[in-house]
Amino acid sequence: GGGGSTSSRLVTCLGYSPSCAKALIDLGTINQLLIHRTNNVLTQKVAPTLPNGLTGSADYSLTLINRMEPTSMKRDLKMENVHGGLGKTSVSWHKDSGLQDFSSIAVYHTLEGCATTNNNNYTPRIGRTNDDGGGGEEADVPWRVALRVSDTTTQTPALAIPLPSGSLYYLLDDFNHKHEHAVLAGSNKLRYSSTHRVAREGCGTWQYIRDKCESILSSSNLLSKVISSSSSSSSSSTIEGHLSSSSSSSSSSSCTSSDGRQVMVGGVLDEDEVLPSSSLQQGRKQLVKEVRSYLKLMTELEFEWIRQWQIQGQHHADLHPYWSGPIHIMTEAYVKLRVSCRHIAQLLKQSSSSSPSSLNHKHSTNIISEDLFDVAIEAITDHQRLSSAWRQRSKDPIFATLVKEMRPILSPIFDAEEEQQQQKDGVSLWNTSDLRKWRSGFVALRDGGGEGGDGGVVTHNDGTVDTKKKKKKATKSSQRSKKESSMTKKERKKVASNWERMKAKMKH
Repeated sequence: GGGGSTSSRLVTCLGYSPSCAKALIDLGTINQLLIHRTNNVLTQKVAPTLPNGLTGSADYSLTLINRMEPTSMKRDLKMENVHGGLGKTSVSWHKDSGLQDFSSIAVYHTLEGCATTNNNNYTPRIGRTNDDGGGGEEADVPWRVALRVSDTTTQTPALAIPLPSGSLYYLLDDFNHKHEHAVLAGSNKLRYSSTHRVAREGCGTWQYIRDKCESILSSSNLLSKVISSSSSSSSSSTIEGHLSSSSSSSSSSSCTSSDGRQVMVGGVLDEDEVLPSSSLQQGRKQLVKEVRSYLKLMTELEFEWIRQWQIQGQHHADLHPYWSGPIHIMTEAYVKLRVSCRHIAQLLKQSSSSSPSSLNHKHSTNIISEDLFDVAIEAITDHQRLSSAWRQRSKDPIFATLVKEMRPILSPIFDAEEEQQQQKDGVSLWNTSDLRKWRSGFVALRDGGGEGGDGGVVTHNDGTVDTKKKKKKATKSSQRSKKESSMTKKERKKVASNWERMKAKMKH
């Protein structure tokens, strides 16, 4: 319950002023009411349309309060140009993150100096929107929420829905998974909003990301052995130096283990050395799992933590000295992950140009698999998308208006160092074109065709060769196969994420 004197004293004891304490208590009351109202909407409107019933929660545990200025006050707001210029954006297109899967979101919105309305047929007076966002009779633009399908290939148009003061809207069930939303600025009134969410518990804290880094870096035993085996032939004393020297040869090589056995590298490894008490298939699956966890953690560290910290500038860092230590630790973890993933990229490259059949591998196994390529391609594709968005964000002219201490902190870790390393060893960790080329070469070698295949020559069991016409046909078939082999299994099957199946699993 809210408003009680005991609650008020408790909040005040935490250091808040009486007025702030009252506001927090009132907010808690609003949150409870929204939980009740959302559950009613889910039960009455959403549940009847779902074959497997409701899945996500509406027990709101996180509230975000926003104050947004209209275009008449904030002149530098950008026009939304993706969907024909819906208006100037106060909050650009996004999905809410850090929330429980399929959980609901409720947003209450009010405008300063405006009476709330209970009229469902409310229609705002909308005039022409001037490019400068000015007010006046010709630009009486309401605040709106814009909605779009997140699939970039869709033909479904975006919607912009006017929000009179006192509006309450919901994003229910899987809406936040499949759609993005934006806030389009009004022309004259200050906007205040309260966004109520169900936070993913145990995430988004320093303890969470610290423990995750320690767990992943310490538990990737197979990946460490694969990297160790592929690195043992290097004479360089440093990791970066080793990366350069190990890239000088694209063919597999071998080294001698401590007990005198030959251990093949370049993607071909001794089973007893790398896969003790484990089958080849299990070993491949385990390596895919560990590499996936490395790549996902790298993405999380870069885009959810380190870049978020850097873009707020040195002044913000000086105001929060506690975080300098954790950010340094996360940066070190990121570098370790990247070095390991560069080793894997080297192995992927080598596996595309060195045939295991040309080696004496009676007791050896090829640890590289198509699934490993697919995990890398999917992760790097996602990384490219996020990197592109951050590059655009860093070019925002708003930063030029800030004092130097408040501009984004420039760090070489993400772009400059990676570019330098690429120049050294010729392998780009973030290049999906290379990965696809290597995947195609790997499949050709695995299927016995060699890097270039047989050039389209069709040979029968009796040793005769087909005619030129059949040779040409075989060449075309080989080209089609090469194109397909560069695609991931999901791409070939055109399988999208199956939210319905995921929700069904959550129900059991």
